[in-house]
Amino acid sequence: MVGHMDSLKLQLEEVSVVLGTKIVNATRFEQGLSHDVYMISTEAADTYILRIPKDKTAASIAKTGTVLLTALKRGQPTLQIPSVIYESDQFSILQLLDGEPLKSWNNLDMSVHRRETLLEGIGKLLLDVWTAAAVADASPPDLCTYRAWLVNEVDKGFRRSLARSDWGDPVHFLHRRTIIPQMLPEYDGTMIALKHGDLNVWNVLADGKGLTGVIDWDTAHTVPLAAAVQHPLFIADIPGWLNDGVPPDMTFEDDRVMLESIVHRLSTTSPSPIGKEVPALLRTSGERQFFEMSLRNKQINAEYTREKLVPSSIDKTMALQNLAEFLESNPDLQKDPGIQQLETRLLCLPDPPTIGRAPRVAA
Repeated sequence: MVGHMDSLKLQLEEVSVVLGTKIVNATRFEQGLSHDVYMISTEAADTYILRIPKDKTAASIAKTGTVLLTALKRGQPTLQIPSVIYESDQFSILQLLDGEPLKSWNNLDMSVHRRETLLEGIGKLLLDVWTAAAVADASPPDLCTYRAWLVNEVDKGFRRSLARSDWGDPVHFLHRRTIIPQMLPEYDGTMIALKHGDLNVWNVLADGKGLTGVIDWDTAHTVPLAAAVQHPLFIADIPGWLNDGVPPDMTFEDDRVMLESIVHRLSTTSPSPIGKEVPALLRTSGERQFFEMSLRNKQINAEYTREKLVPSSIDKTMALQNLAEFLESNPDLQKDPGIQQLETRLLCLPDPPTIGRAPRVAA
C-alpha cells in the first residue's frame, strides 16, 4: 500500500509539472480493470480526470483509443466526449465532463420521457461518431469490407479456442465461417467508422436534463461501418451479457426501436455520405452484434453456441473446407498439434448423405 501511495505521489508531481500548477487534491474516482482513475483538483481551481494504466498492455490499448478520441474531438469540438489534455505511457489527463454514470438502464425506474430524452442524446452522439471524417483513413485496406473483417475476427476466435479449452469447441468457430454470408448486410462497402468498444451504462454520463457525455474510449477502434453501427450494450438484449441493476427477464426492444427512429430522423440531415447507410444497418444489427460479441466474450460465446450452433449437425465437408481456407491464410499453424487433432477428428466423422435420384418403384 505504501508503494502504491508513493507511486501516486510521484505521478501527481509529474502531473503538476505538465499542468503548470500544484495538485491540491486527488480523489479515487473509479478503479477499472485496466486503469486507476482519479479526480484531481489544482491550485488554479481546475478539475481534471487522471487515468493511470495498471500495466503496459493497458497503456498500449489506451494509447490507440486516445489517438482516436483526440482526432474525433478535434474534428467535432462540441461532441460530448472528453478532451485529452495530456497523454503518455505513464498517465493521461482528460477533461472532466458534467453528469454521473447511468449505472443501470431499468425501465421500471425510468419514465418513457426520460428514456426518450437520453436516447435522443445518445442517438445524436452515435451518428456523429459513426459519420466522423476524422477516422476516414485509419483502417487497413485489406480489411475494409465487413466480410473480410469478420473472417479475420472469426479466425482470431478459432485460434483462441485451439489454445484455450474455456473458449469451447474449435469446430464451432469453423462453423461460424459458414455462417458469415448470413451476417452480411445489404451494404458491405469499404466505408469505415469509429466504434467505442465498451458502450455500457457506466460509460454514459447524464444529468437531470439528459446526456452529458460518453467516457472511457480506451478500446475505441476503427472497423467497417457494419461492425460499428450497433445498439448500446445496455439495450441490445445480447444473450450472455450482464446488465447491471436490471432483472434478468427485462428486455429493451422498445428502446431499440426508439433509438432507430431517432437515428433515422437525424440521418436525413447528415452531410456525410455514411449517414444514409446508418439507419438500415442499425435496424438489422441484432444478429451481427450477437455473432461478433460471441467471438470475444466467453459467456456470450457459450450462449451463442447453445442457441445457434449446438442444434446444428456438423457438416464434415464444409468443416474441412473451412479448415483448409484457414490454414491457407495462417500457414504458421499447419503443424500445430491442435490443428492436426482437429483434422483427424473431422476425418473420422461420417460422410454427408449423397443426394441423388430416388430409385424407380416398380409398377
